[in-house]
Amino acid sequence: MKLATTIRIGYELSTGAAVDIPLGHLAVTGQTQQSGKTTTLEALVYRSGRRAIAFRTKRAESCFGSHAVRSNLPPYFAERADWQFVQAILEATLREKLRFERGWIMRVSKGAQTLRDVRDNITEALKTAKGLNADIYWRLAEYLDIVLPQIDRLPATDELRIGDGINVMDVSDYSSEMQALVIRSVLQWVHDNENNVIVVIPEAWEFIPEGRGGPVKLAAEHLIRKGAAAGNYVWLDSQDLAGVDAVARKAISVWVMGVQRADLEVKRVLAHLPKGAATPKAAEIMQLGLGEFFVSYGRELKKVYVQPAWMEPVQATQVAVGHINPRFLAAKLAPQGYVDQRLCEQQTSLKTVAVGKEDPVWEERYREEKERADGLQRRLETVEAELKRLKVAPAPANDSPRSVQEMVPNARVYGSEPETALPVSSGDATTDHVDQLYSAVRARLLQDPVLMKLVQERNEIEVTVRRNVIAMDSGTLRGAIAGLVARHFFAEQRGASEVKRELERRGSGSALPNVCKELDRITEMGFLYVEGAKGGRKYIEVPDMKVNIVEAA
Repeated sequence: MKLATTIRIGYELSTGAAVDIPLGHLAVTGQTQQSGKTTTLEALVYRSGRRAIAFRTKRAESCFGSHAVRSNLPPYFAERADWQFVQAILEATLREKLRFERGWIMRVSKGAQTLRDVRDNITEALKTAKGLNADIYWRLAEYLDIVLPQIDRLPATDELRIGDGINVMDVSDYSSEMQALVIRSVLQWVHDNENNVIVVIPEAWEFIPEGRGGPVKLAAEHLIRKGAAAGNYVWLDSQDLAGVDAVARKAISVWVMGVQRADLEVKRVLAHLPKGAATPKAAEIMQLGLGEFFVSYGRELKKVYVQPAWMEPVQATQVAVGHINPRFLAAKLAPQGYVDQRLCEQQTSLKTVAVGKEDPVWEERYREEKERADGLQRRLETVEAELKRLKVAPAPANDSPRSVQEMVPNARVYGSEPETALPVSSGDATTDHVDQLYSAVRARLLQDPVLMKLVQERNEIEVTVRRNVIAMDSGTLRGAIAGLVARHFFAEQRGASEVKRELERRGSGSALPNVCKELDRITEMGFLYVEGAKGGRKYIEVPDMKVNIVEAA
């Protein structure tokens, strides 16, 4: 495929006009599994005609679909031992910027060829070190001991062979520190040896952090500053912009921004969009659907539907203008394993879907489903009218309901012929029979799986609930955790360590025991559920309580 300098990203919503973006450093943001970031990146790589390498950093993570991946690469690691590299590793491990330790790092790195040599130098220094020196060397040794055993487990690779299309490197079995070393090595290889390659960096806030160093950060800055001349580009994949390095953000020429729900993240999105008459409102960003993005490049701002790699242009255009439901197309056309089929079953109204005449199969399915829905509606209206007409009296307690045919010989059983309403010969039914008929109809309704959803008896218990209130104040640890509750961070089960890392990412870090203490307190207040025993506890939100978290005055 001919290399392009622009890429067709998709079609403008409502108008259906084609939208092309310039090739350059790019960032895709949006809520995970709600925006379609992976589908967007896959489509852009496919239509760019360039080779690309991405990373799978979490187990069971989809990354790119198996249909789209041309090759799976083993982890690649090129070792260095200069003091700048060693400091970056330690900062990534410690998750904070090292300051006065630099002198000690320079001493133990002098003359070293590998990180193992650095560790041996620290061991030698500890033999005579005392006081502060001993404490610093001990800490450096502990940090390196996290990384070195994982380096020993890496497959031996002297070079990186990046094939055509999308290449995926699975580093999910390694710690985040080791993942950073692998990603750095790949970036350095691309910078030194490759042309026309796109490197997709996942979780940009973690690997290219603001305010501290890291192995990926150094290599990414080099590739971002110098890689464009060789046709090499860095594409960032991040749920949000919080904590992403400012140097990387400034170098991004194309922003592709999907749905966000948290107010703070919406404000960050708006800050990166050009100001003008077309600037969206906060509500528009919160209401973006799957595959819908605001695309910003230069002075341009477009609201687009991103065309997946497997979708034809005419179909994507119809989706953009609202004539076709994309979930129907996904169910019909997407490669096996590409789409969670449950998404295709969650459409709420077939009346909102228009299927073109060029697709008779789906037109016929639409007609059949509509007739079925109309038939169920008629059946429901018939039953409701009959129940309203009957003058219901309590049936005798010892009188068990009989079938409709036993009580009313001329009646046909409801449900035996879907298109036929329930006829009742009122002249043959006595008052007692009317009571019994009601009981029989009710029994029949309870057996019908469709109408059971429509005719239910619900016993209600009135409970007085005392609702606690937490002020969402980033200046306190409890307020910061409350902010995570309000932003749906606990929509999935989260451990205390995950909460600690998220707080650090948002600039509200604290020791793990303090985080555990506040989590337990917030759980006692009724905002979270806790599952699992001590040491393996997981916390999940109580939906009804989120409304009692308010912004601090």
